[in-house]
Amino acid sequence: MYKPQQIINQITGQGVLPLYFHADEKISVDVMKALYAAGIRSIEYTNRGQTALSNFKALKKNCETELPGMILGVGTIKNAEVAQAFIDAGTDYIICPGLVEAVAKVADKNNMLWIPGCMTATEIITAENLGARLIKLFPGNVLGSDFMAAIKDLFPGILFMPTEAQKNKLSKARTRLYTSASKPNFNFYLTL
Repeated sequence: MYKPQQIINQITGQGVLPLYFHADEKISVDVMKALYAAGIRSIEYTNRGQTALSNFKALKKNCETELPGMILGVGTIKNAEVAQAFIDAGTDYIICPGLVEAVAKVADKNNMLWIPGCMTATEIITAENLGARLIKLFPGNVLGSDFMAAIKDLFPGILFMPTEAQKNKLSKARTRLYTSASKPNFNFYLTL
């Protein structure tokens, strides 16, 4: 089991966190293998379909047998019960689309990294008080680069991942943000 700081280091070190879901197990595994071959060592598999948990178990098994060093997280976790099911399936970390305190408690109980999705300063403060060290700014394309630039100095101990929803490439605004950021506390979160 990876320690939370190891996972944060991997995500920030690779600079992007690909996420995806596909209903087909083989396609899900093949996508993960392709990302691994491209040098990615951490991905988020999203809980967005009926086969998500069973596919996740196949992905985890594949990580253990064929992809050394692959850190596999799960996203779109909206309640404690689902969080626990994926913890039992071997997830290395949990990502929520919002601030879900019950998930934070389950993650903390299991000594697991929890990455909440936040969209306001109040949510970020609450997440920080719940122990979050890495926060997904969601939806990043709605929040925009001005919001991201404004909040980063308010939370010097927090790392942020703005999302890149609906596109497979970085937007001009986030490209500007990335190149002008005075501190390395932003990473990009890409949807495949």
